[in-house]
Amino acid sequence: MSDRSPAPRVIFLGGLGRSGTTLLERLLGESPGVAALGEVVHLWARGVLAGEPCGCGEGFAACAFWRAVGERAFGGWSPALAEMVLGLRGRVDRTRRVPRMGHRDLDAYVSAYRRVYQAAAEVAGARLVIDSSKHASLAWCLAVGGIDVHVVHVVRDPRAVAHSWRRGVERPEDGRPMTRWGPVRTSLHWTAQNLALELLARRGVPVTRVRYEDLMGDPRATLGGLAVRLGLEAGLPYLEGSLARLSPAHTASGNPMRFTVGPISLARDDTWQTGLPPRHRHLVTALTAPLMHRYGYRPLVPETSDHAPAPAPAPSSAPVPAPAGGARVSGGTIPDRALSGGATSDRATSDRAASGSAAASGAAPGGAASGGALLWGAVTDRGVSGGAISAHAISAAGGAAPVLDAVPSSGGSVPCGADPGDGGSARPESRDPAPSERGDPVRPSNGGAASAEGAGVVSDPNGCVPTRGGEEAA
Repeated sequence: MSDRSPAPRVIFLGGLGRSGTTLLERLLGESPGVAALGEVVHLWARGVLAGEPCGCGEGFAACAFWRAVGERAFGGWSPALAEMVLGLRGRVDRTRRVPRMGHRDLDAYVSAYRRVYQAAAEVAGARLVIDSSKHASLAWCLAVGGIDVHVVHVVRDPRAVAHSWRRGVERPEDGRPMTRWGPVRTSLHWTAQNLALELLARRGVPVTRVRYEDLMGDPRATLGGLAVRLGLEAGLPYLEGSLARLSPAHTASGNPMRFTVGPISLARDDTWQTGLPPRHRHLVTALTAPLMHRYGYRPLVPETSDHAPAPAPAPSSAPVPAPAGGARVSGGTIPDRALSGGATSDRATSDRAASGSAAASGAAPGGAASGGALLWGAVTDRGVSGGAISAHAISAAGGAAPVLDAVPSSGGSVPCGADPGDGGSARPESRDPAPSERGDPVRPSNGGAASAEGAGVVSDPNGCVPTRGGEEAA
């Protein structure tokens, strides 16, 4: 396949991990003519080198779909190819390069993705492919490199995201703990990723923002509106009210819910309102207030004591949420093969305080960082350094990206169309630039049914190179 072969149109799902991108990919992937590929940014390390399972349950090397894609794109997968792309990624695909995404190796890096997208579309007989890599830096690389990309910017209340990142869960492949972040680190990454995607829209790249809360509050309205914007069939035959039926997907990497097959019930998870300590809520609110306001999230939620036990849930027949944050997704089954194999491991990371010019926030709960004090620069394992983009300045300017006119959701959000702001694992070796930060596992229960919070679990949010302990430097 020539490097100049035209790539199909790419739907790129962007946003910070634990925001709902994996579930959204599974839902959009049910549309005719669409091939959902998972997190292609991790295909090289987790698929080619580590041999982790495809979403169909087969190991990567044993999956007929990915074998055919590799043959068409490169004449077959090889460790040398994966190492080359990972090397390019370490030089090119860096958050700190946004918005000046220029590098002499950019064309070579983007060419590898172009070949994968084209081959996958041909093998699947699809006209569109979905890449749920999340990283804003990769979205920038693809856009600057000439890929026909439409970015779906997925946002979720940062306090819910922080609640998910602080909880301990295990990877279904090997039982090892997934990466954990504290509130400061989560807030800085949440701000950095969302700002980078805001800037991409200002460059003229098609960007449509979708809030997790609206997707869960009215799946049909949100998915129907998004389908129209993306040029997909809007009939949504796989969706009946809050029940969706998922078929097997050949996703190369991502949230463990990618293995789920069958009917799933969609329900919003707001356990952060009682499960996230007030001091953490206040800190996250202070650090993210400008963009929270822009996206329609209210700063205050009911107070609970740091030491008081969470209230007992009322008796209900609704599905019980899994141990970490995201949408509550119940039902479906997971192939047994998906829970075995996979040589990649995670190392838990501790939260590090922001340093230098990272953030300045008011002490009062919900106080916004004033005067553009939240600056986005290079996100490192020590916080945020440098910084040239003010979250306050971005939040003050409207119209960065189209937003779906979904119905307002409950729990402290305003409609997406409301003002302001338009609403609403590491590889086995140290050279892997993508520690596994996929989120909450799907675990079988009651006769093969699965319960998982699939919408709030995602992966490495930066597209950065690991430093010590599985963390990254931008």
